[in-house]
Amino acid sequence: MNLTPEQQELGRRNFLRVLAGTPAIAALGVAAATKGPLRGGPVRLGFIGLGGQGRVLLEQTDPRYAEVVALCDINPLQLQKADESLVKTGRRPVKHYADWQAMIQKERLEGVVIASPLFTHTDVAVACMEAGLHVLCEKMMGIDDASCRRMGDAAKRTGRVLEIGHQRFYNPVYQAAYAGIVKAGLLGEVYHARLVWHRNGNWRRTAELPSPDYSPAQWGYPTYDHLINWRLYKQYSRGHMAELASHMVAITDWYFGATAESGACASAPGADAAGSASTSATRLARRRGRLD
Repeated sequence: MNLTPEQQELGRRNFLRVLAGTPAIAALGVAAATKGPLRGGPVRLGFIGLGGQGRVLLEQTDPRYAEVVALCDINPLQLQKADESLVKTGRRPVKHYADWQAMIQKERLEGVVIASPLFTHTDVAVACMEAGLHVLCEKMMGIDDASCRRMGDAAKRTGRVLEIGHQRFYNPVYQAAYAGIVKAGLLGEVYHARLVWHRNGNWRRTAELPSPDYSPAQWGYPTYDHLINWRLYKQYSRGHMAELASHMVAITDWYFGATAESGACASAPGADAAGSASTSATRLARRRGRLD
């Protein structure tokens, strides 16, 4: 579809106005900013998985809304870095666990944040909900369709809140594009969306051992490399489609109100798990109708 110059200018102005906080979407930000903490005080949280993304979530936890009570990770170095993150944000270090089951049994928690490897999401999330805890789980939701359904069923059965961390839903840039361009109807009917993510860095990580005799074998990782590079192994991850494209697919489904009937994923020629990565995901939405 080609927009006329007038439509392009209208879309640009709508987008900028929304970002500037005009009434088209300002109510969203105002409501979030003025609501304030809920009655009853901050939610008591435990964190499960304190790798890079887990620490991002930890640092962004607003103490007005949540009190971090305990941290769990099987890698002592990650727990040490997490303590440093707490201190950096003006909070004190908290109790450490290597066993998430022990943490939810011993600590008086109300909710958990799960940022452990993808293949663990379902078992951990379901057990936490069955223990009466609300769950914020990193994306992807589960490693396969059955795992996702288990999590959804557990949330319905227990009445607990289950939220999946697709952060673009909360990004004002994406909210503005939806309100000012997509929902406004400036794109007309959309039949095809091509989604591309270019990332040319090396996905393989290196890290020092926590101790000379450290082994993650008891947690299902035969070597330390399997633990720190779990995204590169099929038994723990679903690769770029899960780690990157899931963000874009989620937004596409939101924007166009459609469920895709087919999908494809491709990497750059010659790229492998240890090399450069470029993900291209195509979603074909074959449902005609209104965008809102």
